[in-house]
Amino acid sequence: MDYCVKRWNTVRCTPILLILVVQILLFLLPAHSSAEMVRYPLQIPVPEDTWLAADLYTPDSTQALPVIFIQTPYNKSKYWYTGVPLNTEDYAFVIMDWRGMYGSAHAARPQPQYGQDGAIAIEWIADQPWCNGRVGTFGNSAMGQIQFLTALYQPEHLVCCVPLNHPLESSYDKYYHGGVKRAEFLNSLSNWQPIPYIVGNHPLYDQFWENVEQLTGDNANDITVPILLITGWWDMTADQNIKTWYNLREQTHPSIRNEHRLVIGPWTHNTAGQLIQGEWTYPEARGRSEIAAMRFFDHWLRDDPEIPYYLPDVACFELGSNEFLFLDEWPSPDAERLALYLHDGVMMPHMPTETTGVDSFQYNPETPLWTPGGRTHSIFLPAGPVDLAGLMIGDDILVYDTPVLNEPVEVSGTIRADVYVSTDCLDTDVSVILADVYPDGRVQFITDGIRRLRFRNDYTEELLAWPGTVHCLEIPMQNMQIEFQPGHRIRLYVNGSNFPRFDRNLNNGGEMYHTGPMYISNTKVHRSALYPSALVFNAQDDGGPGPSPASATQGDGVTALPQEFGVSAFPNPFNERASVQVALPERGELTVAVYNVNGQQVATLAQGEHSAGTHTFSLDASGLASGVYFVRAALPGERTQVRKVMLVR
Repeated sequence: MDYCVKRWNTVRCTPILLILVVQILLFLLPAHSSAEMVRYPLQIPVPEDTWLAADLYTPDSTQALPVIFIQTPYNKSKYWYTGVPLNTEDYAFVIMDWRGMYGSAHAARPQPQYGQDGAIAIEWIADQPWCNGRVGTFGNSAMGQIQFLTALYQPEHLVCCVPLNHPLESSYDKYYHGGVKRAEFLNSLSNWQPIPYIVGNHPLYDQFWENVEQLTGDNANDITVPILLITGWWDMTADQNIKTWYNLREQTHPSIRNEHRLVIGPWTHNTAGQLIQGEWTYPEARGRSEIAAMRFFDHWLRDDPEIPYYLPDVACFELGSNEFLFLDEWPSPDAERLALYLHDGVMMPHMPTETTGVDSFQYNPETPLWTPGGRTHSIFLPAGPVDLAGLMIGDDILVYDTPVLNEPVEVSGTIRADVYVSTDCLDTDVSVILADVYPDGRVQFITDGIRRLRFRNDYTEELLAWPGTVHCLEIPMQNMQIEFQPGHRIRLYVNGSNFPRFDRNLNNGGEMYHTGPMYISNTKVHRSALYPSALVFNAQDDGGPGPSPASATQGDGVTALPQEFGVSAFPNPFNERASVQVALPERGELTVAVYNVNGQQVATLAQGEHSAGTHTFSLDASGLASGVYFVRAALPGERTQVRKVMLVR
């Protein structure tokens, strides 16, 4: 926490004690909505001769009403103090504890089928005299996830679902952004889900992720009811929610395919519809999530021809203009790609003409940049659009600004930074933050991104950097809808970390997410005619990222050619297998061999002509004894490079 104070001119760290006090007060003090509801305890029968605890809230238990069903792992009883989440007297609410949680703790079992429990509960609810036979579901985060799991069982009396801030699919980029673990998000799940442990075993995009994405992505085919997805620009799963909407519109049955809706507001994970978001207020979006949900429920659950229904396919809040855009699709097909190229401290729409241009920053893993806001999940971190004006700029952060804008700049869709970098370590991260600089000096956080250098090609294999070699990093940021206003400036911060939102890189080139030595990296950002680093707006091409102005200059262009001949190995020390990388500045006859301390050759890793570039070879130590070995790479003309490695069993 001392470091957080050091990084800011004014102390912006979350006052933890105050937050805890407020949460206790919210739990203890009644805060019923204006709708007069009476609570009745329920015991909903489920398999294994047991029941799940639930509460019925209804304005009139003698009247058959449509029911809004909420399944919660967070304790159903809190609604007795806070009131039901939607202000209406036209519905009854049933709020049920998940199996094994709180009032349903007695029904715990290994590997519970929460979706099956939900489907059984819906059929039981529909058969009660206080229900008219129509049930819709509602809830945020995990309470959104359970709606999808329930809908996949296709209960007969489920009519529609309104999940907030949780996608249908699971994917690699939900947990690893740019190849870097979303540590803060995963840590926040660790107390009650096995996900962090499972995800931690798969830091690369491997067969596990292919199976997960195929399995959950195909689930859209089994959804048989209309879905209203509600999310916010500063929710950590906003991109995945948008993807879910696309999949629902493409894969569900034609009878409901066009009935799915998407609402994106200026909200964080837990503040949909609220006035205050981070350090900004959005009166234009206040209560809009509840309005959308009630319109959706009124249309599908109530049989009243007097109720008008209009919800656009996409209701998307545009930052800057601060208004909702009503669209048939998103991103806007009219959004034009715009590249802002990095120059000396500025960003301009024209490419550099200089033959050289370099800026440098330093990153020390022991003192990473503390997460300043954005898509955070923990209550102990600032979330949403914070003011970055107090961020202290030093030798660990680069800043690039556009000139003051004379006309609006519209962003609708994909944003990324294509940055040419070189570093003096085998691996490091490059982190970016996009901000809106106001005329009054405020600097609004918009979005961020990060990419690990060893994943510069893709996320399926690790390829360590060769110190001094220039690599192009395509750094993904989250999707966004914003209109930068005249009189404002667009700002890009570039540095080496965003902690604890993203796990820090130790810069040692060893196994990720394990303890080890920490090295300070000195990273250069190249900005020249040869290496035109750029911030790219509206980078989607037919719904996906395409070649950027930066990477297009290198053909397939992920990495420039090495400038020096050299050899490296990781991990080092190693115990079973090591990866040996050789950098070749030009094509040549390459020999890579391994010797013990007595000078005896114990392995040959390469023999023959190799093209210019960086080549990776595997050193299998299964037949070797513990000790010191030497990896020797040789080219004709007595050019050799030697790397000492240590085998430890």
